[in-house]
Amino acid sequence: MLISIQRTQVVTEIVRAALIQKIAGACQEWRSSNENFARIQQGTEAWNQWRKANPQARPDLSGLDLSAMDLKGIDFSRAKLTRTDLTGTDLTGANFSGADLGQCILNGATLMRANLKDADLIWAKLVETDLSYADLTRAKCIECEGIGSQLRNATLRDAKLSRSSFMDADFSDSDLMHIKALETNFNDAKLCRVNMTGGVAIGADFWQVDFSNSVLARADLSSSNLSKACLSGTNCTGVNLEETQLRGAILDGAQVTGACVFNWVVDDIADLSLIECEYIYLESGFQGRYPHGQEQFQPGQFAATVREGAETIEMIFDHGINWLAFLQVLKSLPEELNRVDTELKAFEQLDNGGLKVRLEVRSVLKAKEIKSLLDTKYRKMLVSVEEHYQTDLGWSGELLAHYQSHCGDLMEIARIVASYRPSSSRKRRWANQAMADQAFMSSMTLSESASSFGAQ
Repeated sequence: MLISIQRTQVVTEIVRAALIQKIAGACQEWRSSNENFARIQQGTEAWNQWRKANPQARPDLSGLDLSAMDLKGIDFSRAKLTRTDLTGTDLTGANFSGADLGQCILNGATLMRANLKDADLIWAKLVETDLSYADLTRAKCIECEGIGSQLRNATLRDAKLSRSSFMDADFSDSDLMHIKALETNFNDAKLCRVNMTGGVAIGADFWQVDFSNSVLARADLSSSNLSKACLSGTNCTGVNLEETQLRGAILDGAQVTGACVFNWVVDDIADLSLIECEYIYLESGFQGRYPHGQEQFQPGQFAATVREGAETIEMIFDHGINWLAFLQVLKSLPEELNRVDTELKAFEQLDNGGLKVRLEVRSVLKAKEIKSLLDTKYRKMLVSVEEHYQTDLGWSGELLAHYQSHCGDLMEIARIVASYRPSSSRKRRWANQAMADQAFMSSMTLSESASSFGAQ
């Protein structure tokens, strides 16, 4: 019991000491703030002279009301201005480098040509704030409210604007290289002629934003909303547009060579015929270059490719399949049309012993046209291959029927597919792989099938 009382007394003393220390700190901050407020009231020149005489000082102005004051050219570098009210204050040319402006109220303030390098503006209020020509390099503007703010010709290299709102803001002619703006709201903002090279704006809302004549090269705009945005003349080379919404976007003269357009959404309003593009990536993570290899889009091919997207074709082979004939057809299709990409996706054994083959096709032609063309070419190739079996190998019709039925067996398919591995990125390797396919099936599948049938 005595030990318990002693412990309680010790804890009480610790809490009391901490409370006294906190009160003392608050009093010191209050006295410091009052002293700094008095210095500011003496004018910008007196304040700046005091800063020069005390270069190590980090003045604390937290919570002060400095609204509607004339503080042009004031030195607030490394100052603590959390929750400070600077509404309507003229801070033209002020120095805020390294300052803590967390939760600071700067609504309607003028900060033209202000130095905000490395400043902390988390949760700051920047509604209709004039930041034209300001330097916000590496500034942290996370969860800021910057509706209607002016940032024309501003420098925001490596700045962080994530989860902020800059609706109706004007960033025209600004430097936004390597900016981080995840889930930021830019609705109706002006970002024309900006340089946003290498920026990251995943999940950002750019609805009806003017990006005309800007540079967005290698920016990550995945999962963002660019509906009704103007990208006229914009450099979007190497941009990540994965799962990005572009409904009603203006894309005249936009350059999207090397962009990733996996699962992007465009509608009939967006005119894709005026886009400049040599190649794109159709799969997530900049995989699946199209056209393949070093090829480039032919006129009109880009629009048709991204409009149609990938379609699924199912082909039924009731009496088995001749893989040599079928794969030769798939190999020849891209070479003949130059506008089609096919990929084997799945196989299914049917109850009647037949086989269903599922293909993914990307082409300017409709799926029905491709299926009809595949069927016609397969029948012709089958006749040619069977003539080769009968004439050169001396196979009988009964042996041919057995072999074709045997090729529909899923275990045999698994062996064939094990040697035939189309790239997941859809790189065209038909030419090189075809020889291996033919050699494999000729030397193994055909001979084994014939041997098995002869043994029976």
